[in-house]
Amino acid sequence: MDPASSTSRRLADISRARQILQTAWTPLPVEAGRTPPAMPTTEPSLLLNQGELAVLLGVNVRTIQRMRHAGELPPTVPVGKRLRWRRSDVETWLEERTS
Repeated sequence: MDPASSTSRRLADISRARQILQTAWTPLPVEAGRTPPAMPTTEPSLLLNQGELAVLLGVNVRTIQRMRHAGELPPTVPVGKRLRWRRSDVETWLEERTS
C-alpha cells in the first residue's frame, strides 16, 4: 500500500473521530405525565473504554492495544482493573495529530 494513501486514510479517520466527539448528546423526549429516568451524576461519555475508542478512531480493538503498548495513545485512567481514556485527552490528542 502506498504510504501517502495510508496517511491520508488515517487523517480521514481522525477527522471522522473528531466529528463524533463534537456530536452533542440530546435526551429523548419524555411523554407527558411520566417521570424521566434518573440521570447519572457523571456523564458516561467522559471516559472511553477500548471498544469505544476503537469505534471512535475507526480501528480494531487490537490496534488500540498495540498503539497503547507502543505509547501512541493518550495516557489511560485506571478504573478498578480496567483502563479508560479521558474524552478531553483524546480530543486534545486528535487535535495535535491533525494540526
